[in-house]
Amino acid sequence: MRSAHLQLLPQIILAISLSLTTGCGDSAPSSGIPPIGGDENQNLVVDDGPYLRVSPTNLEFLARPDHWLELVHIGRRQVSFYDANGVETSFIERVATDGTGQYAIDPVEALTPLATDWDSFRLRQLSLQGFIFRHRDFAIRDIELFQEHWTLEELGYNSTIAGRRCDLFQAKHSGVAVAPSYQLLIDDKGLVRAYREYSSAGQLLSEVRYLSFNGSPTQEDLDQVIWYESIIDDATELDWSLPLEPQLPQLNGKSLFQPRWLPLGHTLRRASRATIADRSWLRLTYTDGVESILYAVDLPPEEVDGQMAPPYSPQASADSLRVHSVGRTSALQGTLRHREIMVLGKADPDLLIDIAQSVLP
Repeated sequence: MRSAHLQLLPQIILAISLSLTTGCGDSAPSSGIPPIGGDENQNLVVDDGPYLRVSPTNLEFLARPDHWLELVHIGRRQVSFYDANGVETSFIERVATDGTGQYAIDPVEALTPLATDWDSFRLRQLSLQGFIFRHRDFAIRDIELFQEHWTLEELGYNSTIAGRRCDLFQAKHSGVAVAPSYQLLIDDKGLVRAYREYSSAGQLLSEVRYLSFNGSPTQEDLDQVIWYESIIDDATELDWSLPLEPQLPQLNGKSLFQPRWLPLGHTLRRASRATIADRSWLRLTYTDGVESILYAVDLPPEEVDGQMAPPYSPQASADSLRVHSVGRTSALQGTLRHREIMVLGKADPDLLIDIAQSVLP
């Protein structure tokens, strides 16, 4: 059952995951972020915002999941992942936002050997562009869940990242023995300029840091960006706080095919129905305030103008799940009990498989 083939359907992943100058820094992966340390008594309460140089208003800005979409900027980031043996996979990506909701993330250069050729690696990264932008990097994705599950501490260091001075903070998942933690370098505008992710045992898992950050790009610069384009034909937001079955008439009374097991603390915070190439999908986003899991399953067609839709003919292929991972970002796609499903998240592939299998009776 737990097959892990490195094959994906890029267009479907691209669509499902939407729901995904000057100044430079040292290019060495460990530069600019000191080891964990500092005065542990300097706890930060998120809604009070006692940053040294970050006002409560800017902290509120940090706590808005789509705050990067409100910015106009072009930058280059070094992205590094480390496996269980400490072997590094590192590359540079170009990131851009236009302030109106458009964004782009494009890998431009490999800094270490890759498990595959560069063109295949870049294609897979681009196919996950929506999820990477919205879910890969540290962010406070739900302020209430963040306050419930996470703590934020100031560690007493500062450093310069891409030309701007930043303070060092640590975010930890409280009450969970096996959970990642983050070191964050946050500038005076409340933007995370760099972060490191650690395992519960203190092993470095990943690092993302800006090498350059242009907060005032010219229109000519923006015109040269190839912006991410969704292939979703239509999307309808559902009320995730209410039962979903009555909001999905095409189920015709059938039970909803959704996970019954999730990592501790993850709660449903978004639900939508999307149409992609004449197929209907249900998309559910779960989060613990920082980490997120995106689950999607195909749906039967709806009635049109009072006429019954054609009989629902789900895929007849045998159960088959395929997984692709880069660092802790993994994507699972395949067929389970003749239903097409997809699970994406900051998690090990086996965990995504467990989530997928939990939908079974």
